Amino acid sequence: MNKKIMCKILSISIVSSMLINTAAYAAAPVKKDESVYVTLTGEGNEKDIVVSDWLHCESAINEVKDYSELKDIVNVKGDETPKAEGNNIIWESDKQDIFYQGTTDKKLPIEVSVRYFLDDKEVAPEDIVGKSGKIKIRLEVKNKDKRKVDVNGKEKFVYTPFTVVSVLNLPVDTFSNVKSNIGEVTSDGNNQAIAFVSFPGLKESLNLKSDAVNLPEYLEVTADVKKFTMKPIMITATPDLPDV
Repeated sequence: MNKKIMCKILSISIVSSMLINTAAYAAAPVKKDESVYVTLTGEGNEKDIVVSDWLHCESAINEVKDYSELKDIVNVKGDETPKAEGNNIIWESDKQDIFYQGTTDKKLPIEVSVRYFLDDKEVAPEDIVGKSGKIKIRLEVKNKDKRKVDVNGKEKFVYTPFTVVSVLNLPVDTFSNVKSNIGEVTSDGNNQAIAFVSFPGLKESLNLKSDAVNLPEYLEVTADVKKFTMKPIMITATPDLPDV
């Protein structure tokens, strides 16, 4: 399963791709793409979760058995209504695509933390709006998807290998003297963008020492701010590592 997570701070998306089981009448394999959109609070706590699924087949879907633990399933682009069989739902359609949404109470495999400091004092996000001074924003993503595996006869814990990209956009009219612990700040004249790539859990899985490889574990941005207001922080995570 290939999943992708996108977070907005106040939001996260998890996208997965897989081939799913089909009933005997299905003429071709059916691909399933799943996106989980999560609205977070300003501190990174989960607020709302909506799951969107897309079933696609090169021929008519006909009859498909789709494993799903979602609740309150709604077909968002058609009139088809699924039949439930335990944790499976059966879709019957003469179309090649079905799009539906549902809800879940499952915990996310990553945990987002965002902390705000004004003039060296930590403040709640709701208390910083409209304030001016020296701002510091610290963002950290932790991997919660840990499991035990056997490695050469020994048991050890490893984490699902997530690649996480976080992007902050800071308006030039509000933020000046912007600096970050991970390097370059880019600007298009209206906004200043900081992109942060992290691999939470990788050091622990590979038993790497902190000084052996440069893998920043958090993003820290400092700036002078005038009447604080901020666009959503965008975070995308996928359980894949980039090719090298």
